[in-house]
Amino acid sequence: MSIRSNVDAREFDQRVAFERRVSTPSGTGGETVAWTRLGPSITATYWAKVDGAKASGEPYIADGIRSPADYTFWIRSDVFTRLGLVLTDRIVWKGANYDISDMPDQQLRGRKISLIARRGLNNG
Repeated sequence: MSIRSNVDAREFDQRVAFERRVSTPSGTGGETVAWTRLGPSITATYWAKVDGAKASGEPYIADGIRSPADYTFWIRSDVFTRLGLVLTDRIVWKGANYDISDMPDQQLRGRKISLIARRGLNNG
């Protein structure tokens, strides 16, 4: 089925949420970082299709090697447009945080949008 064709709702079998980073001055020269849920309420979730983890390299970080896992999250294009998703947002799926690492050229997509997200480096 072409991604330009109608979306088959049966494909979208996972509930995900989207969050945006909000920084506020702490008053001591630093900043306080919080994540706020995107959508009409703080409990808003959306239907998505999730493609499994792809193999990726194992980067070295301060406390050892961690292996990130890339996932492809497919959402309806109207959700993408309504929320105004950007690369600094994150996805919450099954209680875990996933950093959005790539949004392939959305101009050529039909009614489905793919978001590449990564888990494993910084807990979202």
